[in-house]
Amino acid sequence: MKRQFIYKKKWTEFTDLPASAPENDWYISFINNQLMPLIQNSEFLKETSSSVKEETALSLAAYLHDAVAQSGGWKRFTDRHQALYGRPLPFYHLTETYLPDEINREDIALICWLSGKYTETDDFNTPTPCPDPFQPQLLEFSQQVYELMDSVFEEAPFSDEETISDWVMWMEILEMPPFSLPNMKQETDLTEDVRRCLEYSGGHPLLFFETYHELIRFLTDVLGWSSSPYEPIFPEWRNKSHFIIYPNSKGLLLADSVAWYFCDPKNPYYDAKKAREEGWRMFTTLFSCPIDLLYYGMFNGLLPDVELPFPKGKETLQENWDFIMRLFLPDAFYDEYDESTNSYCDTYSDDEYE
Repeated sequence: MKRQFIYKKKWTEFTDLPASAPENDWYISFINNQLMPLIQNSEFLKETSSSVKEETALSLAAYLHDAVAQSGGWKRFTDRHQALYGRPLPFYHLTETYLPDEINREDIALICWLSGKYTETDDFNTPTPCPDPFQPQLLEFSQQVYELMDSVFEEAPFSDEETISDWVMWMEILEMPPFSLPNMKQETDLTEDVRRCLEYSGGHPLLFFETYHELIRFLTDVLGWSSSPYEPIFPEWRNKSHFIIYPNSKGLLLADSVAWYFCDPKNPYYDAKKAREEGWRMFTTLFSCPIDLLYYGMFNGLLPDVELPFPKGKETLQENWDFIMRLFLPDAFYDEYDESTNSYCDTYSDDEYE
């Protein structure tokens, strides 16, 4: 196996530390002489690409740097996670042995999980899996890294320089405020389409349609939309099914291929088996489900059977679904966010129908 090496340029680009920082040489030596050999011989990472191994090594060294300094990207990540969710880390139930100002096995496990979380594909039609944060090989490797870091912790140099926040994850997404559902109390703000939908459903907030033809019939006969063979409505959905319409104060939100997963008393198409086996894709795969609809489903207990595809997958999703969505669907959050008001948009764009 060919040895991988990290050079100063790669380290400083990853951490945003100045090239002149005196501690750089120590951390680069630690990566190349101790961390990288451990990574390359690990069962957990042996089948991963060289880029994943490299990112794992850089992330673990950055974590050690931040743990020693008690500052930087890792500190900002755990502080923000604590503020959002009431605990410093996702996934792991921490005990009194967890010490925020020391290195911890759970920290290391999460960093390794984050480094390898994405499949290497640019195909948006391919579901993006969420790896198991409790897989034995991951926990075993994390223990090995912990023992290595524990042996060098006292000699690792302290630094006044701080690493960049985004080495952990895209912190701009985590720093966005908690998501809130559209306000339905101000009925005067409802569009005519929304009013007609709610009249049709008797005030029920979701409408379900099995086929494309049923959806189009509703849009034309009830809402009065125009359609013709030459200018059909949503022609890209002709081969889709199981639609949901979510009428609310932001407008009319339409979604395809998700009605199977929503356990709603008004939904005759709910399929608990499909929800268990496929529903997780909505939380990790872009364009699978609009985030407003996902939040509505989670806030109202409509996705009780959805689970991630590994042991303890339901518990892991139910406890961490907001974090998982921010991590895997950052573009969806970014599209909904208005930075000038530090809030989410109050109307839907035409893209919401796509």
